[in-house]
Amino acid sequence: MSQRKVEWKGYDLDGFNRTLSTTYPDEVTFLETSREPEGEIIRILRRITQADVTVIDPSAHMNRTILKAFQMVKFSELAAKCAGARCGDDFSHRRGFRHG
Repeated sequence: MSQRKVEWKGYDLDGFNRTLSTTYPDEVTFLETSREPEGEIIRILRRITQADVTVIDPSAHMNRTILKAFQMVKFSELAAKCAGARCGDDFSHRRGFRHG
């Protein structure tokens, strides 16, 4: 993405491998998950408009955790509201979501 001048930010939640954060240390932040990993996912979701693309590399067992975090922040509603517009207080003041 960087070669194509796409602004992106990544979050590596895979404490076992850390593949994404070690491969792209300038763009990816490693986050150690806590006993309530939904909190980390929610914080990431609230910042996703800070870049054109956000990549999350979770541990293999986090599928239910991610889905729960999406439900907790009503992500589909927020994404629909932000599509093609500025998100205001819902996330940040940046572009919104890209479709494609």
